[in-house]
Amino acid sequence: MKDNEFDFLNALIKKYGHKPAITLKEAIEDWFPDLTFATAKKKAAKQQLPFPVFKIHSSNKAPYMVRILDLANTLKRTSDIAVEDWTSMHI
Repeated sequence: MKDNEFDFLNALIKKYGHKPAITLKEAIEDWFPDLTFATAKKKAAKQQLPFPVFKIHSSNKAPYMVRILDLANTLKRTSDIAVEDWTSMHI
């Protein structure tokens, strides 16, 4: 990564107080406002989100969690695709 590129991982680490993982609810509210939490939970149960999710224990009431690294990679990957698309149309 070039020095001047935006570093999603460091930004997310700062945003979420150096936590290694956040709840799915936090991730959806902050980064996927078009997706309802109910829909996100259904997709999480089938691993159909653009990032992996996990539960700390097998209780139905346990929240799904998202690793900050996985969220950062998803944001970076989708951003890179958008830049490639834009570049191919404008340059």
